Amino acid sequence: MTTGLLASCLVSAIGVYFYYLLQDGPFEYFYLTLRWPASVCSGVNCSEVPGNFTIHGLWAQTKNHKQYDCSGKDFDYEKLANDTALMAEMNKIWPSLSEVPDQNRDLWKHEWNKHGSCTFESQRQNEYFYKTCGMCNQARLLKIFEAKDITPGNKSYFLRDYIDAIQTSSEIGKKPGPFTCKWKKSGPKRLVEVKLCTDKEVTKFMDCTAPEEEAPTCGKVEESIPIAFPSNNKDDDEVAVL
Repeated sequence: MTTGLLASCLVSAIGVYFYYLLQDGPFEYFYLTLRWPASVCSGVNCSEVPGNFTIHGLWAQTKNHKQYDCSGKDFDYEKLANDTALMAEMNKIWPSLSEVPDQNRDLWKHEWNKHGSCTFESQRQNEYFYKTCGMCNQARLLKIFEAKDITPGNKSYFLRDYIDAIQTSSEIGKKPGPFTCKWKKSGPKRLVEVKLCTDKEVTKFMDCTAPEEEAPTCGKVEESIPIAFPSNNKDDDEVAVL
């Protein structure tokens, strides 16, 4: 090995070391983050409001439950657009929800550059999107909730009800990660996002182990705070409290 090549390898190794150091170590698992459009679009102008959970992103996490961010700039929209089946699926289950044109493309670019480009090699860009869509379809969150009589409408449920439905389901059967909620001017909090944990290969769900304080917006399980699961019906703006 020449001196120049050795020096180059050493510089690369040092760079990787400091990158991991800044990132709180290498990533250990992913959050599949799914959002409920009726809550996301409440009080916001959306192009349409799907009646099922949609994907926000697939986000790598370190062993200390810190987000593992990439700094990629190599999003290849043409490669994505050439896969018509994948594009059709993503337009359906991974929409931006924004009424601004081309926002789907911008969302996918952001998700790949920030969360996929350093966890999947660049030539595997479409695989990142395929696997994310596949895990979302496997999760079937709405079906899981409805099987436990947690249905979209003007009722509220406790956090433990949502968690129990996920943990006891055949589709997931694992402890979910932090939930995200938001307040309305009146009424209870609304369910906005659910995080599910997957392995590094994005092939199976696993128990999430992040502490509850990582997501304070929905409160803690033992607090029994009502959390609404609204439908797209405008009449559900007045959500009943348990």
